[in-house]
Amino acid sequence: MIPTNQLQITFDRAAIEKKFVILEVKRDSGNYQHSLIPDLALQAARALAVVYEYGALCYILYARQNLDYKNLKKVLESESEDISLREIPSTELKDHLLAQLLCNAMPALGADGRMYHNLTGKLYYQQAAWRQGRGEVPRSFWTLRIQLTWDRCVKLSVVTFCQAERKRGAQAEAQYLFDTKSGFLRRLVQGDPDRTSPRFVIGSLDHAHKHTVPFLEFGSWEDFQRCRVGVLHRFLQDVKELLAPYLTLHILCLPEDLRLGDKELDPRLENIKARLREVPLYLEDTVGNAASSVLADLLRRELEQYSGITLRDGTPKPGEAVFRIVHNKETYADCPERDPYRKAPRHCAVQHLTVEDFQLSGLDRTGAKPKEDAPLRKVLQEMAVKLDVLHGQITCYDWETLGYEAAVNFVIPDDASGKDKLLSYRRLRVFPDGRLQFSRWQDQMLWEDAEQEKIAAAFHNKFGSRDFDVDGIVYENPDDIHIIRQTERFTLPQADHL
Repeated sequence: MIPTNQLQITFDRAAIEKKFVILEVKRDSGNYQHSLIPDLALQAARALAVVYEYGALCYILYARQNLDYKNLKKVLESESEDISLREIPSTELKDHLLAQLLCNAMPALGADGRMYHNLTGKLYYQQAAWRQGRGEVPRSFWTLRIQLTWDRCVKLSVVTFCQAERKRGAQAEAQYLFDTKSGFLRRLVQGDPDRTSPRFVIGSLDHAHKHTVPFLEFGSWEDFQRCRVGVLHRFLQDVKELLAPYLTLHILCLPEDLRLGDKELDPRLENIKARLREVPLYLEDTVGNAASSVLADLLRRELEQYSGITLRDGTPKPGEAVFRIVHNKETYADCPERDPYRKAPRHCAVQHLTVEDFQLSGLDRTGAKPKEDAPLRKVLQEMAVKLDVLHGQITCYDWETLGYEAAVNFVIPDDASGKDKLLSYRRLRVFPDGRLQFSRWQDQMLWEDAEQEKIAAAFHNKFGSRDFDVDGIVYENPDDIHIIRQTERFTLPQADHL
């Protein structure tokens, strides 16, 4: 079986009703996106947890013996008078919301050192290593928001917090107090007596650089704990420890026969290398320093040794290809006039190699390596694909052996553009002999092309609005269109076997 991030959620509702009280907080108008109500319930009214998804409703969890209804109502009405409170049974909540509410209580139920935070109805997980800045107070730190979706998938999203005093316009945003000793994080509320803890807001100081948490790392146990799969594994263990018997989460699996397998069609890239030997390949060093010179020498040597490809100097002609050594894009952020990406030739296939990131080991000098470095194999594949696109013909893969009798069409939506902000469509048509045809068109009020009208319908819902969950479509026959739809579900490795 193939494990996924989709869960089977089971409740012991009798135990929940005996132990907890669930209160619904409803506003007459507005929502809780910028409201202090969810956080006041936690801080001033001592609730165990709050969950908020969207709209005018949020839900509060109390241990039954600790509920002070009058105090809670007084605290919440001090923030907003247009609210109403009522106790509800657990059955009134959708399963994913009830499960999220219980999970949001983990910081209050004794998750010592586990770095969970329930902020404004959401659950965040933090690690000490996820920070930027050398001082006691980080310039920024990042977390993973743990969200249970409507289809019972665990969604892990990176959310960055940065120092409020360093971010322009932070005064108008929700602010959070960060305890540098305990790592505890909470929302700043009106009249808060804490005047010393550093204040943070959600967002990054550098919009060009986004913090990431890798999906999977297994170099060591510590590396595994810092990746998303490791955090998910830890989260499920903590739920089992802290929320039994009220909530049980089990990983759902896909049948093994859905696995496509691990067969590599061309393990030595012979077809791709043969294709690249047919086309003149050039090398352009736009950096011109010692590091780029070393990279250029290694690139020439490895391509000659392992692929029989000789890089040329000079200017490529139409239909040819060029490797360009450049700095990464951040280097040119303050001087766009020097940006070589903007000056890349359009008449040939271009593959950029950043001198800061693209590394070759150089072990080929001793002949110790049986093949080229993995990064170079990757760029060879990318260059072959770019050449096929440029020439309008698949050559790096034998498409004809697939036996298609009709053209296969791949269509993706393009951002709305133009004065009327009309949605556009880009289509790649692959003919049975591997020829490629590209086309693009915009939405029409009255369609003259029946096939294009059916394509447009696939990207809209039954109300005629754009369906943003549809990423693309594939079809041979326009009357039998296959939709590629976004989903929060993804497969997982067997964590116990790592």
